[in-house]
Amino acid sequence: MNQRSFFLFIVVLLCSNIISGQYEIKPEIINYPKNIYNAEGQNWSVTQDENNVLYFGNNKGLLVFNGEEWKTYSLPKQQIVRGVSADGRGKIYTGGFGEVGYWQKNLYGGYHYHSLDNLITDTLFPNEEIWKIIATPDEALFQSFSRLYLLRNNRIKTIVPPGVVMFPFRVRDRFYVNVLNKGIFTIDENGDFVAVSSDSAVNSVYFILPYGSNEMLVGTEKNGIFIFDGKNYRPFPCADDAYLKTNEINNGTWINDNLLAIGTISGGLLLMDAQGKTVGKIDRNSGLENNTVLNIFKDADGNCWLALDKGIAQIVLNSNISYFRDLQGKVGTVYSIAIFQNYLYAATNHGLFRAPFTSLEAFDENALTRFGGMTGQVWDLKVIDHQLFCGNNKSTVLINRNNVRTLFDSSAGWDIEPLKNNPGILLEGTYNGVAVYKKTGGQWMFSNIISGTDNMPVNKLRIDKSGLIWIKHAYKGVFVFQPSKDFTGIVAIKELDKASGAPRDNNFSFYENEKNGNVLANSEAGIFDYDFSTNTLHRLDSLKKDLGEYFYSRTIIPDSGKGFWFINNDDGVVYKDNQAPNAVSFTFNSKIFALVSGFENIIPYSSSQSFICGEEGFAVINRNRYRSSAASIPTIMEIDIFDKGHYHVIDSSYFDGTDKIVLPYKQNGLIIHFSSLNYAANVSYSYSLSKDDNAVWSEWTHTSFKDFPNLSPGNYTFRLKTNLSDDTITFFIVINSPWYWSVWSKIMYVLLFALIILLAVRWHRHRLAKQQLLLTKRMKEEVALQRQKSENEILRLKEAQLSEEVVHKSEDLAKLAMDLIKKKNVLKKFKDNLDSLKKFSSTDEIHSQIQRLSKSLDKHVKDEETEWHLFDNGFNKVHEEFFDKLLQTYPELTAQDLRLAAYLKMNLSTKEIAPLLNISTRGVEIKRYRLRKKIQLEEHENLNDFMIKFMNM
Repeated sequence: MNQRSFFLFIVVLLCSNIISGQYEIKPEIINYPKNIYNAEGQNWSVTQDENNVLYFGNNKGLLVFNGEEWKTYSLPKQQIVRGVSADGRGKIYTGGFGEVGYWQKNLYGGYHYHSLDNLITDTLFPNEEIWKIIATPDEALFQSFSRLYLLRNNRIKTIVPPGVVMFPFRVRDRFYVNVLNKGIFTIDENGDFVAVSSDSAVNSVYFILPYGSNEMLVGTEKNGIFIFDGKNYRPFPCADDAYLKTNEINNGTWINDNLLAIGTISGGLLLMDAQGKTVGKIDRNSGLENNTVLNIFKDADGNCWLALDKGIAQIVLNSNISYFRDLQGKVGTVYSIAIFQNYLYAATNHGLFRAPFTSLEAFDENALTRFGGMTGQVWDLKVIDHQLFCGNNKSTVLINRNNVRTLFDSSAGWDIEPLKNNPGILLEGTYNGVAVYKKTGGQWMFSNIISGTDNMPVNKLRIDKSGLIWIKHAYKGVFVFQPSKDFTGIVAIKELDKASGAPRDNNFSFYENEKNGNVLANSEAGIFDYDFSTNTLHRLDSLKKDLGEYFYSRTIIPDSGKGFWFINNDDGVVYKDNQAPNAVSFTFNSKIFALVSGFENIIPYSSSQSFICGEEGFAVINRNRYRSSAASIPTIMEIDIFDKGHYHVIDSSYFDGTDKIVLPYKQNGLIIHFSSLNYAANVSYSYSLSKDDNAVWSEWTHTSFKDFPNLSPGNYTFRLKTNLSDDTITFFIVINSPWYWSVWSKIMYVLLFALIILLAVRWHRHRLAKQQLLLTKRMKEEVALQRQKSENEILRLKEAQLSEEVVHKSEDLAKLAMDLIKKKNVLKKFKDNLDSLKKFSSTDEIHSQIQRLSKSLDKHVKDEETEWHLFDNGFNKVHEEFFDKLLQTYPELTAQDLRLAAYLKMNLSTKEIAPLLNISTRGVEIKRYRLRKKIQLEEHENLNDFMIKFMNM
C-alpha cells in the first residue's frame, strides 16, 4: 500500500466511523472439529497451493482439504507435521522429526512424498524437529530450534544460528529470523546470518510483517507489537495492547491493506485496522471452538484459516452474506424483520424482539430484547401508513415507539396487506378468515371478517390490480375470490387447484409483481397467469427464455419492483434483476444458517441489501459485495478405479492427455471426486455421463463424488457444473472392450467368421455334390430298377400273353385232338364198313383198292397214342393244376384213372369216353365205378360234377 492510498483509506475509514459509529467486523465462523476431518485435534500450520487446495500440518500427518473432502497423508515414520508450505508450483513442503521433503499430487490421483533427507549432511539433523517452513518457487527454508536448512538449486545448506532460533519470516523477499535474546537477523545471498537489530526488548518474536512502504510490524509474545524502521523500534498504538500481552501473541498476518489478524495463545483471534483499532474479536464466546490459535493463513479469497490447538476454523471475512446468529437461543426462528423508528424488530417463534439500529455495520444482534410482552409465535411485521403492524398468534397490534395498541384480539394475524386503490382499507389473513381494517378519524380499527372466509386459516394474502383477493389456505392450497364492494362478503370464490390447465401435484404458491400489480401463480410446474372469469390457468412459457430453470421455482419473492428472488431448496437463493440478463446465486453456510421452510421471507433493506429470515437468526445479502473467485469452474480432484474387489487411486498409466482416461474392461468401475474449491459457500453439483452429445443432467446434490460401477465398453463424456456458476467442465472416459472384443479380436472374429462361412460353403457344396452324386446313383438305381421292373413286367406280360396264347393254342390243340379222335372214330367206322364191304366184293381190283384204303386207315388208327399224348399235354396246359391237386388228394389214382377224370372234367359222356379209351361203354362204366370208390364219392353225388367242381373245393 503506497502512502497516498493509505492516507485516502484512513480518511474514508474515519468518515465512515463518524457517520455510522464504531465499526465492527462480524465474520462468519465455520468450525471443523477433528471428527469432521478424521485426524488429530492439534493443528500447527496452514498453506494453500496454486489450485486453492488447503493443507494443514497435523499431529497425524499432512491434512488436505479441497472444500469438499478431507484426506490425511502420513510421513514415512508417522511423524507430527508441524510445518507445511506450498511453493506455488505443485510442491507442498513438510517437515517432521528428522525428516524434510515435499508432496506432489498425481493427476487425478493422490499425493506422493519425496524425501530430501539425502541432501542434508548435518549429523544433528536426525535429532532435529522442523517447526516452520517458508517455501517460494525458487527456494525453501526449514527451521528447527537450533538449525536452519536452506534449499536452493536442489542442494540443502545447513545454517547454524548464533543461538536458539524462534521462527523465520519472509518480508519483501528477504528472510528474517529472531534469535532468542540476540535480536533479529536476516539471511544474505550466501545463506549466512546478518544482524539487523539487537534490541533485547524485542524478543520472542512471533510475527514480522511489512508495514507501510518500508517499515515492519514486529509482534512479540508478551511485550506487544512494535514498528521497526530498520534501525529503531517504536510501540504500535494498539487499542487492545493489554489484551494481547495478557493472552500472548502467537502469530499474525495481513488479511488486506487495512486488516490485521493476530492469533493468541489464550484469547482467540483479534482483528484490527492498520492504526491499531480493534474491529473484531473472535473467540469461544463468538463461536470459535478453541482460543489457542497456532497459525493463521489468508486464503486466495481473502478469508482467514486458523490452525487451532483443537480443530480448524475458517473465518469468512469476504462474503456477500452476513449472518446475525442467535447463539444464545433466546430469539429463535425469525419469520419477519422490520426497521422502524431506529429499531430493528424481529418477529420470531419466541415472540417479538427489537434492538437499536442505525446501520448494519453497527448493529449488535446480542442487543435484541423482548418487546411489548409478546411471547409465542409472532408471524408478521409490516410498516404501513408510517405505522408498524404486528400479527401474532393471539392478536394484531399497532406499534408506535414504546406503545402497543391492540387492533384485533379475536384471532391470530398472519399477513396484512393494503388495498392499492383504497388506502383506507387493510386486509389481513388470520387463523379464522380474512379480516378487514378501516382507517377512521386517523385511527386504524378492526371492521369485520369477510363472510365466506370464516374459519379459513389464511397464512398468505395478496390483492391483484383488478381487486381480486388471493389467499393461501394453510392446508388446502390457493383460493381466489371477488369480495363484495363493502368487503363484508364474497361474490365468487374459486380454487386454483381445480382450475382448467392446473398441473398435477401443483402445490401452488403466488406472488405479486410489484411493478404492474399483477398476481401470478407459481409451482414447480412453472409460472401461470390466471383468468378468474373462466377459472383457467395459462402457463407463461414466454418467461422461460429469461428465467431458464428458475421458471420452475417453488417460491418467488418480488424485490420492490427491481427484481425477483427464487427459492428452490434450503441451500440458497437466486436473484434476478429486471435489468440484468443473468441470475445470481447466493448460497448459505448450512452449518450456521437455514431458511424457514414454508415461511421463507426476504425483506428489502437498501438498493443492494436484503434481510433473509432463518431458523436461528437472520442474514443480510449484499448483492454488490464480494464474490468468491473460486466460485467458477468445478475441478475433478481424484479418480478411483475398481480393481480386484476394491477401489484404488488411478495412476498415470491410464491417462491419455489431461482430460481423458482409458480403462481396461476389467477395471470398468470408477469413482470421480470433484470440488469447486469454494470454502465460503455450500456448493451443489450436477453431472452428466453420456455416450453422445446429449447431456442428461442429474438432480442437484451436495455429494462431491459420483461412482459409476460396471460401465459398458465405449467412449463416455463426463460433464460437471455447480450452482455457483454456469461454467461446465468436460472429461472423457474410454472403457476398452474386453480382450475377446478388442479391435484385433473383432478382426480375428471377422476372419474366423469368413473362414467358417468359406468352410461352410465348401462343406455345403461338398455335401450338395455328395448328395447329388448319391441322388444320381439312387436315380440310376431307381431307373435301373424301374427298367428292370418294366422289363420284368414286359416279360411277365409277354409270358402271360404267351401263356394265354399257349392256353388258347392248347385249347385249340385239345379241340383238334378231340376232332381227330372223332375223325378217328369216323374212320374206324368207315374201316369197319370197308371191311365189311370187302367181304362182299367180287372183283380183285375193288378188293385191292379197299385193301389199300384199309391200310391207310390202319395207319391213322395206330397214331391213337400219339394223339392221346397230344391231348394230354393240351389238357395239362389248360388245367395244369388239376392233376397235381387230384394226385395230392388221392395219391392211389393210376394214369387210366387220371385220363378218365380228365374226360369227366371235360364233361364227356360214357359213350364219348369209350372210344377215347378204346373200350366199350361197359368198360367205361366199370372204370367210373372204380374211380368213385377211390375218391370215396357218395352214391348220390354225380362224378362228372365232382370233377368239374374239384378245383373249387
